[in-house]
Amino acid sequence: MWLGAVGVEELGRASSTLWALTLPNGRRTVLIESPIGKLTADFLNLHPEEFALLPDFLNLTPQEVALLPPESLPPLFDDLYAPALPPKFGVGERIVDVTRRGPPILGPGGSTFKAHVLYPVGDDDRDDFGSHPLIGFAPGLAGTPMDYIRTLHFLASQGAVVIAPTQPVTLFSTSEEFRAFAADVAESVRWVLGDGSGGGGIDDDDGSYDDGFYSDDGYYGDDDFSDDGYGDDGGFRGTGNDAGLQLYLRRLVDRNRVGMFGHSVGGALILEAARVARDHFSIFVRDVFSTSPPCIDGSDLCDIPYHAAMALEGTRVKFYVAGQDTVTPPHQAELFLSLLPASAIGEFMVLEGGTHCFVESDPRTWPFFSSECGKGGISPFHQIAEWQRQLLWFFFGE
Repeated sequence: MWLGAVGVEELGRASSTLWALTLPNGRRTVLIESPIGKLTADFLNLHPEEFALLPDFLNLTPQEVALLPPESLPPLFDDLYAPALPPKFGVGERIVDVTRRGPPILGPGGSTFKAHVLYPVGDDDRDDFGSHPLIGFAPGLAGTPMDYIRTLHFLASQGAVVIAPTQPVTLFSTSEEFRAFAADVAESVRWVLGDGSGGGGIDDDDGSYDDGFYSDDGYYGDDDFSDDGYGDDGGFRGTGNDAGLQLYLRRLVDRNRVGMFGHSVGGALILEAARVARDHFSIFVRDVFSTSPPCIDGSDLCDIPYHAAMALEGTRVKFYVAGQDTVTPPHQAELFLSLLPASAIGEFMVLEGGTHCFVESDPRTWPFFSSECGKGGISPFHQIAEWQRQLLWFFFGE
């Protein structure tokens, strides 16, 4: 298998996130965790004269590169990145354990997986209870939430609760594993909201909260909150337990503002995740933002979202594609758009000059991967900032 001009082979099924790379000159090195910017020190230091970045990879002029201090060459992602807007909230985050409650796709029921959750933290959190959107996220192929962490952090800083499974899917994943990953995105959203439309302290008739709330560990009432809005178990800035955080998030979100978004493979699989959330957990995902979804004829990555798209009754679905993306060309998303039922609200938008590059990898890694970072008519940093603005407008109506 080849990613751009780099040969890739997986080092065993038991270690699906460890890869060996064969460079064009025949040398071999190792890529750890994801083919999106996580390289070993050996690779980064291997004959740097052969892999020097040209200014056009950064979308900077030679004069702009000359102004960068020597210690910032090659620049890191954060040297050139800025969020689309300043934050409105502080951001808390944690890795949580989610117990699967839906029909098991892989393995026995009741198994667990880890999810990365980010959430807004204000000066008086009680004032914001019940007003924040909840957004599930699905990364691209072999990616994790960390490959998009600044965008997830941006959404949380604007007021969203964002949650995503941490395990990746790869080119070697089976159809069942793709479906299981989509189900885990739905399970992550369920973990925040509770089980079923009547669970988690939600009144079925009007969507309002009852006086008490159910968490996985038992019943919680208002007495479980101190005056600052945090639970008596130690709070939610890194010292409280998962059940306490779960209760806090359950009160924070607006159950009528549930959304999902994803990039590339994740952009396709969130169509399935939204279907699973409705069919298995009675959770209506109102808003779905699919970025550069692939559809390769005859593959599971077309078949699964193909059928899911036809089932998204009443859902608002936006397909966001990049005009210069040759990895997942815009016409692939247009197919999914054409499959939406009449009751759905379909939108299609092209980012002119953009490529497949929505990940947050350091520029010195760009020449070696097929995400096309630095090869478009706009810089990846401008592209990600514009993506963030579109996500904000879509999920917040701003």
